[in-house]
Amino acid sequence: MSYTIDIYRGKLQPTRSILDFALFVAFFPQLVAGPIERASVLLPQLTLPRRLGRQQLEEGSWLILTGLYLKCVLADNLTPFTEAVFGNPEQASGFSIIVGIYAAAFQIYGDFAGYSRIAIGVSKLLGIDLMTNFDRPYLAVNPSDFWRRWHISLSTWLRDYLYIPLGGNRGGNFLVYRNLMITMLLGGLWHGAAWNFIAWGAFHGAILCLWRWWETTRKARVQGDASRVITGKARFENATLGVSWIRILAFFHVSCFGWFLFFVTDLRDVPVLLSNCLFSWEWNGRIGLLTIALFAGPVILFEAISSRVDAEHFILTMSRPIRLWAYSNLTMAICLCGAVNQNEFIYFQF
Repeated sequence: MSYTIDIYRGKLQPTRSILDFALFVAFFPQLVAGPIERASVLLPQLTLPRRLGRQQLEEGSWLILTGLYLKCVLADNLTPFTEAVFGNPEQASGFSIIVGIYAAAFQIYGDFAGYSRIAIGVSKLLGIDLMTNFDRPYLAVNPSDFWRRWHISLSTWLRDYLYIPLGGNRGGNFLVYRNLMITMLLGGLWHGAAWNFIAWGAFHGAILCLWRWWETTRKARVQGDASRVITGKARFENATLGVSWIRILAFFHVSCFGWFLFFVTDLRDVPVLLSNCLFSWEWNGRIGLLTIALFAGPVILFEAISSRVDAEHFILTMSRPIRLWAYSNLTMAICLCGAVNQNEFIYFQF
């Protein structure tokens, strides 16, 4: 669709080769679940001669291995805990519901980010560079930051082909809020014609509107006082590590409610689960919590370190024995800790 729209807008010249166009449309690594690469980026790479170098081989292999860890070890091991809660909401109770929501958040991240990394890695082995699709989304501190990190190819597509044509940030606050809500509602519908996806889109549209309102109100209060603007900005950018993690944890729990809406198969299950969580409390989710800590813990630690330094580049530029040690440990983790039951990628259904 973006190919046709870009040609209509005059931003892209149509390719004259039917083979190049067919390869663009059918490029298998990104065909099923992204990343959604633009024709202006992918088509030129398909027409140029390609040669696989050592750097591409190592980067591609690393992306595939880490993607398999996210899918086979993280996502698939958490699937039983999400299914126990959302597949049988009447029987779920207390602590297991909270653990199930946490498991859902990490399951969908491991599943989708894992697929994206595998797709990007396979493309690198073919000499093609695809855009990064996830950038440590659970380190986001607000809704806007989250959508700059989560499913980047879709969020930028919605921005460029839906939000901006609707008017974007132009006009009054009401028009901006309308544009945000329409964009996120259609983003929810993109996942499927079901009320839970619409509710998920509406929830993210609402918190984006609330965040924009808060930002607009805050800026209006300090307008005209340059010292307050500079001081406030400096405090925000130079927040202590503790304050930064409080913001991260606070918004992570906000996003978890979004995944709660996403995973319910029927919106009538929402009050049932909330009621059971509040009034049918049992400490029966401890194994699930331990599983999350065991398999999501290394991912959280690695991404926290990567937010300060480029940990992946650091590993890939180390000496060969250290790189082989890292690859072998990842392979062992996948073989030994990967879930026995194979689960289809969640995003294959969208």
